[in-house]
Amino acid sequence: MKRTFLFISISACFIIPGSTFANWGGGFGTGSFGSGHLEAIGTNQVEILNEDLNIELYRDHAKVTVTYIMKNTGEVVTVKAGFPNTIYGNKNEIREYHIEVDGSETKYKYVKGGAIKSIPVPDALAGGDIDNPMKISWFVSSVKFKKGEQKKIAISYSSRYQLSHGGPSMDDNYASELFRYLLSTGSTWKGPIQKGKVTIKPISIDSELITIKPAKKFIRVDNTFTWEFDNLEPTWKDNILIDFNNAVFLHFTFDEEINEEVTAPTAFYIFEGPRYYYASHAYNVKASSTLKPISKYKAERVKDMEEGTAWAEGRTGDGIGEYLLLQLKKPRTISQIGIMPGYAKSRKHYYANNRVAEITAIVNDSYTVTSSFPDEYVSYYPAYPKAYHYIDISGYKGKVRTIKLVIDKVYKGAKYEDTCISEIILRQQLTSKPKHAYSR
Repeated sequence: MKRTFLFISISACFIIPGSTFANWGGGFGTGSFGSGHLEAIGTNQVEILNEDLNIELYRDHAKVTVTYIMKNTGEVVTVKAGFPNTIYGNKNEIREYHIEVDGSETKYKYVKGGAIKSIPVPDALAGGDIDNPMKISWFVSSVKFKKGEQKKIAISYSSRYQLSHGGPSMDDNYASELFRYLLSTGSTWKGPIQKGKVTIKPISIDSELITIKPAKKFIRVDNTFTWEFDNLEPTWKDNILIDFNNAVFLHFTFDEEINEEVTAPTAFYIFEGPRYYYASHAYNVKASSTLKPISKYKAERVKDMEEGTAWAEGRTGDGIGEYLLLQLKKPRTISQIGIMPGYAKSRKHYYANNRVAEITAIVNDSYTVTSSFPDEYVSYYPAYPKAYHYIDISGYKGKVRTIKLVIDKVYKGAKYEDTCISEIILRQQLTSKPKHAYSR
């Protein structure tokens, strides 16, 4: 088994591995978008008076909003510039791109560029095969400035994090997720960035786990990190790197209780820093109801390790009170129940159907835990531990035989009222590092 994904994006004439986005502009002051072959016209006479950058961190993406106050110091000019977007397989790094000039939505063109080979940059070495060019594209807008005119330009978008993983046979190494924002491309405008502020706020990310560079420039207050500056002539040393410090190693195996006819891995050991887990699907599952056709939406879909399938309840209404009953094939200690709520096949499917907002887990008809989930689509593969929301049942000290999951509240679907769950996995925290033979 081997799955490898690396999202690479470029800004101007260089590449950094991962989700890398930049100040509006291009070039190292050369006026060239490099491999995109798009010219930045007029940037030698337009200056940035103020830049306000806000980055919100969600489970698998960042929402970025950047607002500039720009001033034309010369004659009438039309500035043409854009944001880069790499295309790796079928994945695009930028979604929901939006640009406004003085409060009015401005058109942009999605321009396909050429291809560029990975090259090293000062703070990182581009990953992937250096002999295979990466395709790029650009979101390009043109803004006309009158002589001496100031304009407010606001850009917003959603950016997926860098996620790379892979390994031989039954092993899978997930590198720590990263997010970069390149302030250095602000050097394409006239003079320094006269005044600026960067705000980073974790929304559904544990702020205690992340590290931010440049480290000494950010001040933390509660759950927010800020950096304010004056007259910044940005270089690569000012580029922002957020490391989520969530590297994880998986070793796939087979549930002991599953029969010999099963040929695909059904369980895996998880190495999360100093914590170790055994995650499995060693249970039978029954549903209180199922949407037709039953073969497509049956309860067993929650244990097939496929993000493109889901159980959907079949009762009229929102599915409140419907449930799944898990019967373990062998009583065992369970620490956490991992759930992928909603129909995770795609963002479109997720928001079209109802999603679980609150669920109650009843262990052995006696121990009860109620959990709430944020309404957030993630694009992770079901083997990746971060794909799940976890219900902690470690307070139950006996062996678990049955788990009943009852839907208490839902988020309404835009098109359908069926409530869906894509995947359920059971995790047992181990007291010591598991022994296994690493794959070759």
